[in-house]
Amino acid sequence: MEKEYRLIGNGSQYGQQLSGEIIDNPSIRFRFTNAAADGLGRGLPAGTIRFYASDSGGPILLGEDAVSYTAPEEKVSVTVGEAVDIVSERRQTDFQRDGLPRGVSETAHAITLRNAKTTDVSVKVIERVPGDWTMLSKSQPHSKESAGEVPWDVTIPAGGKAELTYRVRVKF
Repeated sequence: MEKEYRLIGNGSQYGQQLSGEIIDNPSIRFRFTNAAADGLGRGLPAGTIRFYASDSGGPILLGEDAVSYTAPEEKVSVTVGEAVDIVSERRQTDFQRDGLPRGVSETAHAITLRNAKTTDVSVKVIERVPGDWTMLSKSQPHSKESAGEVPWDVTIPAGGKAELTYRVRVKF
């Protein structure tokens, strides 16, 4: 089973000038394969799935989510809540439309991630960018997994912070 922290932008910040910060917490996701080798491998019925951790006082509920029927050997992804000890601050640092063709804008963004945990964490930051877009600059490498999403894997040191910055040109 893999645990993943995921922060997803809503995509509304690209066609307009914004001010202020958006503070958010990444979601916590567990991913696994319904495989016989892992003690599963039969059809999982639709319903609620709960995740627990062991503690000296007994089991602690980490979270729950609804899943649909899952056939053997298929992947399962469950979002169980938000990380309270990882915080993001998202802000638009520049917006430009003047001097660009009609329907084109450039925006620059900064996302600061703080980690209050005692261990390093990796957060998958996914920005939803509408229209036809071109990444002009970025502080960390990214991939283009789909036409409308830009993912980054950002590592945040224990008790520290990391910043992701990028500038994108969008044509609507």
